[in-house]
Amino acid sequence: MKEAFTAWRKRDLSAEEVVYLFLDGVYLKMRVGDSPAEAVLVAHGITVEGKRVLLATMLGGRESEDSWKELLLDMEGRGMKSPALAIHDGNQGLIKALRCVWKDVPRQRCIAHKMRNVLERVPRKHQARVKKEVVKVFYAASLEEALAQVKVFAEKFGKEFPSACGTLAKDLQDCLTFYRFPQQHWKRLRTSNVIERALEGSAPPDGRGGPVPRGDGGLDPDLGDAGAGPDEVARGGDGRGIEGLHHSRRQGGNHRENRPLCP
Repeated sequence: MKEAFTAWRKRDLSAEEVVYLFLDGVYLKMRVGDSPAEAVLVAHGITVEGKRVLLATMLGGRESEDSWKELLLDMEGRGMKSPALAIHDGNQGLIKALRCVWKDVPRQRCIAHKMRNVLERVPRKHQARVKKEVVKVFYAASLEEALAQVKVFAEKFGKEFPSACGTLAKDLQDCLTFYRFPQQHWKRLRTSNVIERALEGSAPPDGRGGPVPRGDGGLDPDLGDAGAGPDEVARGGDGRGIEGLHHSRRQGGNHRENRPLCP
């Protein structure tokens, strides 16, 4: 079992034509007792065929830049090409690692984390009406409409909840990157929470769905499709699919040999 998991973690990724890469740190209790939860760094992607695939898991301590950089370089070293989009939360270590390893890859910040951060700055009794307005920003029909909703939000709550407005505005552009991609994909690209939903309460993966030694997470390697079939994921809003995104991404390659060493 341990050997199978080791082989899975070292497998070649050059055949996985990943277009959308999801990254998240999931905190799990690894040991019995009062020991703190540890982060398991998880990377999974959607390929050009619309298939979801678990790419890598790694113990990551407190999600430092070095930990995330190690995971990204491991995947690159196993042949994975840079994706068209990386979806992640606001962890600064992860963001710095992405800028270092794949600086030209667009990034989408998870809107679920952003909305949660906004609502944490609002008294509980007012959260329902604030949530109703902030949702309009991320579920607008276009980027222009989303930016208009940001102004509406600031006008409504700027005096009442200035901290919430400031939290919404901070790094907002990274939360709206999904508008640059096919509309039919927006639902899948807004959040990295699909990783958390894929958690199983029993055992970690061995690459075939069985348990492996403790300490490497508890994720289903298949990850399911989160409600979308391959055809639905692979088709774009204009019917062209994601092959065009993938083709344009491939033209640049990784160019690792020309990239300066990360600090």
